[in-house]
Amino acid sequence: MITTNMSLDLKNEGILATAIHPGWVKTDMGGPTASIDTVKSVTGCMSVMEKLHGEEGTGKFYHGVTGDTIGW
Repeated sequence: MITTNMSLDLKNEGILATAIHPGWVKTDMGGPTASIDTVKSVTGCMSVMEKLHGEEGTGKFYHGVTGDTIGW
């Protein structure tokens, strides 16, 4: 909801706001049994960001690996 509200607040300034879930990543926090490594996570998040154009992508929550929206 914060992302949605932020996207509305920043709309007139032409700023997009989105949230991206990086996935369950093999880090100190995710542990060795996590499903993806940092390279796959960052690559996926960057791919999602590259596809965000205009207002259709703002205010949403994306899964960084699959690119799917979460909660919609």
